[in-house]
Amino acid sequence: MRHAIPVYDKKEVAMQRISDGVTRGYPLYCDGSISAEKLPRLVDKFRINYQVDADKNSRAYRQRKGLGNAKLILWKKFDDLVLWWLFVSENGEHAARDLETLKNARKDRVRCDDFELVLLTKKDAPKPRMTWRYTSTKYNEHREAIIASVRSRSPASMSRTIALAFFGQGCGFYGARSQIGKLASLYRAEVVRASLKTAPNLPERLRYVRRLRG
Repeated sequence: MRHAIPVYDKKEVAMQRISDGVTRGYPLYCDGSISAEKLPRLVDKFRINYQVDADKNSRAYRQRKGLGNAKLILWKKFDDLVLWWLFVSENGEHAARDLETLKNARKDRVRCDDFELVLLTKKDAPKPRMTWRYTSTKYNEHREAIIASVRSRSPASMSRTIALAFFGQGCGFYGARSQIGKLASLYRAEVVRASLKTAPNLPERLRYVRRLRG
């Protein structure tokens, strides 16, 4: 049996499915982007060569035969641009190992837009888990934007900076929330340093990402 491969419109849904794949035995991957017009040909290629549309029973059968499996995650970033990730199981023989240049998510972090998938341990948690956070480049960009906006003394500029850093798609994952907590401390310190009385308030609570459907 085969199943349809969804194209996710929401980035956070794609991010959840990516972390699902890595944590459930598909750490090998390659990725790229393609125009929406050419997407059907790419999907057909991966279906034929790697059986990315196999259902749960077919995957279990392949595993019993010592064969690997693959999954394809698709996110429509823009109307004419789709980002894709091909994930391959760690165990079992699979054609993608010979035909694709695969990386290991445990060593080469998976990226989705301005976020990267990392292994972090929550406070009081028994073991680390996969989560998303800003890449170091994007995190530093937010830091610099916060400092610049406060020093500009423009409430409109500060509000825009807060919205971009605190409320964008992906900000609700644990790793990103930890970074946003540090950005919030930086913002408050800069406001005090600048002696601003009319600076926009930060949100009282950071948003969380619950389990999302496509």
